[in-house]
Amino acid sequence: MSLAYSRAVNSLSVSYQLSRQSQRVSSKSLIFLLFGAPQLLRDGVPQHGKASQRRRLALLALLVCAPSRTLSRDRLIGLLWPERDNTQARKLLSESLYVIRRELGDELIDSSNGDMLALNAGLIDCDAWQFAGALQAGDLETAARLSDSPFMDGIFLDDAEDFGHWLDGERNRIAREREAALQQLAVDAERAGRWLDAARARQRMLHDDPLSSRHVLGAAEALAKGGEVPGALQLLAAFEDRLRRELDVSPEPAVLQLAQRLRADRPAGPSGIRPTRPPDGASRPPTPSRGAGSLPNRETPPAVDFPVPRPRWRGGLWLGATALIAVVVAIMAMGSGGPAESPYDTRRLAVLYFRDGSAEADLASVADLITESVIEQLAGSPAFEVVPVSGVRLFRDGAVGVDSIARRFRAGSVIDGAVHRRGENLVVRVQLIDSESGAVLSSSLLERGLHELFALEVDVAREVAISIRQRLGQDVRLTQLQRESSNVRAWQLVARGNREREAASRFTGRRGAEDSAAAERGLSRADSLYRQAHIEDPNWVRPAVERGWVALQASHWLDGSARVSLLERAIARVDSIQERQQTHPSVLEVRSALRWARLKTLTPPIALDEITAVVEDLETAVSTEPDRARAWATLSNIYWMRGEVERGESAAREALRADAYIEDGPAIYRSLFATSLYRFPIDSAAAWCDRGRREYPDVWWFHECQLTIMKYDRTSPPNPNRAWAIVQQVDSLDPPERAAAGGHAYAPVYRRLVAAAVSARAGDSIRARSELATQRAMAARDSSLALDMIPDEITLLLLFGQRDEALSRLRWAIEHRPLLAGLVPQDPILREFARDVVPADRASAGTMVPVRP
Repeated sequence: MSLAYSRAVNSLSVSYQLSRQSQRVSSKSLIFLLFGAPQLLRDGVPQHGKASQRRRLALLALLVCAPSRTLSRDRLIGLLWPERDNTQARKLLSESLYVIRRELGDELIDSSNGDMLALNAGLIDCDAWQFAGALQAGDLETAARLSDSPFMDGIFLDDAEDFGHWLDGERNRIAREREAALQQLAVDAERAGRWLDAARARQRMLHDDPLSSRHVLGAAEALAKGGEVPGALQLLAAFEDRLRRELDVSPEPAVLQLAQRLRADRPAGPSGIRPTRPPDGASRPPTPSRGAGSLPNRETPPAVDFPVPRPRWRGGLWLGATALIAVVVAIMAMGSGGPAESPYDTRRLAVLYFRDGSAEADLASVADLITESVIEQLAGSPAFEVVPVSGVRLFRDGAVGVDSIARRFRAGSVIDGAVHRRGENLVVRVQLIDSESGAVLSSSLLERGLHELFALEVDVAREVAISIRQRLGQDVRLTQLQRESSNVRAWQLVARGNREREAASRFTGRRGAEDSAAAERGLSRADSLYRQAHIEDPNWVRPAVERGWVALQASHWLDGSARVSLLERAIARVDSIQERQQTHPSVLEVRSALRWARLKTLTPPIALDEITAVVEDLETAVSTEPDRARAWATLSNIYWMRGEVERGESAAREALRADAYIEDGPAIYRSLFATSLYRFPIDSAAAWCDRGRREYPDVWWFHECQLTIMKYDRTSPPNPNRAWAIVQQVDSLDPPERAAAGGHAYAPVYRRLVAAAVSARAGDSIRARSELATQRAMAARDSSLALDMIPDEITLLLLFGQRDEALSRLRWAIEHRPLLAGLVPQDPILREFARDVVPADRASAGTMVPVRP
């Protein structure tokens, strides 16, 4: 290695350590370090009291990493003391809280809010927060430095398996974010011609994954282009030496070819450089000890010279030496080829036969059943190509490694899983692995009783399918951006905006002040990024379209005139797009969605010609590009609301087909539920309700739809206890005050009127009449609510035997909301009034806008 490069490396190491320590300095006296072995510092001095016991550090880590820094006592007990009975576990938790408060401060953990424990973030700082903040601010170098040591290294808790799963998930997430940061640092440096900076970033990636051919090739190429050919050769030779020592195999051809090319291109001299290794039995340099009065030296400098530290096996990523040997052998068998062209097809997927992980080795048939169900579930998606059962069955014995199978089928992603037994339950662990990097893209765990084998099989298949489709969607969308604009800066800004929008989407259905503020900040950042992208490339239509979708998403957090004003401003922006782009399907799609949202917010009646204009634009968009799922979903909603139920159901199924990457699942499922309710037996609608609840358990609507099923299902005996329990459950997800703020103020009224109808069917007319009177009194102050509740009010009046009053109320509603007439012939309960209130020409005119859009 050249003298200049050696000096640069030494200088980097010194500045690196100083920078790391300076970043740990905080105005707060108490600091919690989670990267490396967890440690508490008070004024820079490590604390070694009882609060630093492993399980108490784990308790603090759980609170630190919780989204709101708040967790319930039951959640903490379930993670930290799952094997103890409730009384003993609560005593252990109380003891831990007492010790933490005594040693770290009485106000550090607040327990005044009942069963909830909240960490006072104003009294403590944490490197995990600094890491997240650096990523959010785009300070990738700081984020990479902070994460140079593994997250909570060396922590393991006996009898706390779920804590282990949580910790694995955090480590995997941080590893992915760290790799992405280092990759971006390397790419940015390469684009700027700073090859040695790029080499250092890639060597840090190699330090994390010492057996990665991809990382060593990238680092060596960057070193060579930076003029450090000797350093590149030493890196390659050390990599080869490591493979031979640890696995007794040779590197893949691309590594050998690069080394040969660099040796041929360098000036006359030694043909290669071998790393120096200490003689067998020689000790390695001692690890510096932590000083009692200074911050710990927790990080390892970027690896330049080998031997490097042994690999950090992140998140169960590696499958053992046998698999790695098979990988290298398979790679060599593929023949020569440079690293530029990937051997994998990102749209191709291989599902490996799940392993029997039981101690009794008696779950092989169950594992096979689940595997084939997963393949069947995925095979119907147009988003990717799945290797058929007949292909992967050849490798079910596990003798061939994951990477070899991926190369055999050119599969860009691989699903690997195992089936275990826990008491009387079956547990299935599933990982989605990126074939090229070996990174675990996502992991999940499902558990069911042995008697629920079919449910477990279906749930695993569905969850795996959703995860894969969403992940592949991210890759496809990024590729599309790169193809649409030649301005690199523009598409990078749009990609960042998309990430901000996706992050804001996590708050959907949650209406707290903090949730609203977080969503507003995220959407504002996204809008700003799209605006900058438009400045970079004014001729590219995508940034303006994405700003429209941001406005639509933001409108869900507003109500009334505020929502209308926001939507009208967004529509005006879309209308200002260049005239030649006005007929682009993406423009028609977003403009129609904005206009339809505005129409539904306005006070009825809705102008039919405006609805017709929206439908025409959407039909033009899907006829030009049939895979526009959001356009199909909006069309389905409008068709149904106009009384064209059959067309609405057909459009919803087109939306489901086109939604290859699960971007609009909730809206599509709602449309399929609504149309199935009117067109098919009740079981079909119930199936869509159940599917939505399984896949989107935090979306209140998929719990409320159970009440709708009870309203229209007249064959099952009424169950008022269950109905009122559902009301209480949905209210916890969507309290009335949040519903009002979220633009669906009628939803809480609807729940109560339906539950009242179930009570009336069960013979409890007193409770039903009381509830109707309560809701009528509330609606008397709001004419819109009074109109909304007519169909559900009529349902109760019919149960009370008051048909004439029901007919009178319906006629009044149609007089004030004429488009309601289209609902009457379609609704299974109201259709008996069709001849009395709806002329024949209106009943088939397709002009219905139901009460609850």
